[in-house]
Amino acid sequence: MKNFKKSNNNNTKNQTQNIGIDFFPFIGKNSDIKDQKISGNMQSLFSVPKKGIFNYKIPYRKELFYNNKMSAMMQNFSNLGLKSISYRNMLDKYTLPESRFIDINGIKVHYCDQGKGPILLLLHGMLSSLHTWNEWVKILSPHFRIIRIDLPGFGLTKYLSSKPNLDTYMHFLYQLVQKLNLKDFFITGNSIGGYLAWNFSVRYPEKVNKLILIDAVGYPQNLPWIVNFVTKPVFRTIASMMTPRIFIDRNVKTIYGDKNKVTEELIDLYFDMVMSSDNRGSFINLFQTLKSQCSLNSLSKGITEIKVPTLLMWGKNDPWVPVDVLRNWERDLFSSHTIIYDGVGHMPMEEIPLLTAKDAFQFLKKKEL
Repeated sequence: MKNFKKSNNNNTKNQTQNIGIDFFPFIGKNSDIKDQKISGNMQSLFSVPKKGIFNYKIPYRKELFYNNKMSAMMQNFSNLGLKSISYRNMLDKYTLPESRFIDINGIKVHYCDQGKGPILLLLHGMLSSLHTWNEWVKILSPHFRIIRIDLPGFGLTKYLSSKPNLDTYMHFLYQLVQKLNLKDFFITGNSIGGYLAWNFSVRYPEKVNKLILIDAVGYPQNLPWIVNFVTKPVFRTIASMMTPRIFIDRNVKTIYGDKNKVTEELIDLYFDMVMSSDNRGSFINLFQTLKSQCSLNSLSKGITEIKVPTLLMWGKNDPWVPVDVLRNWERDLFSSHTIIYDGVGHMPMEEIPLLTAKDAFQFLKKKEL
């Protein structure tokens, strides 16, 4: 039976006086000359001891100004997204106390296995990682054994050697489930993770007890601007070598309904995941595959075959997978329940974790007639 529920500037003169510092950024600290000022008069710049300008002593306050300015310059350079972050640094920063690694066909897969009870498998969305479920795990782990993974090409899991497509991801997930000895479970996915979740339930119905789709890809639609942008031939190579932080900033703020919930820490997380040396640019290949499929009616092939109870959770302000597609899901699913969240964007489980986790709990614990 189908139900519907709606829930709820600096002074220019001072800059000129400090021109000596700006013109000679490599001035050293060691010198016998003390407290001599660097003037804006160009002639005085060359009136230095024979030791040379590179041993010239910068007065303390100007030295502090210089160091701060250089730090800002280096930060701005980093924000251009030119230099990748080493995999070792990514491990040091983003490995969780519960992190584990498992080999699936030569790929070291990052996952977490927490809690006790019925098994709940969580699949993240585009440009994301298993960290997207952090708050859900805190709330639900007392009631479920929660397994969340970094999909290949994202987070701390390396990309697939073969071209990413539905078949390769289905094979990967089946191998993972077999290796973890998961007999049957609940499965939840957001965005592209939702697309993988419902396709897995079609191919392996005996494994899936219930399904939760959060703003999931499933029907032909217009693609997000980021997908169209980075898959244009002129930008593909550039995007794999340079990913400005402002690019990620704009993307995250676009998909959140409440922009005030987008913190610098959150932007750092998404930016770092894109800049990982082992997966740099791998998202472009996935976007290319998505672009080739999202205009085809075959994208939704199999949805009518889903027989397990399904919860549809949607942000009303989702700009990526619009709430309008819900009518298609409700029409084609055998058994579904819908919850729409006002003022929420593409990732309800991040934006309103307490409410969405509660709704998920009630759905998963409810006994079906």
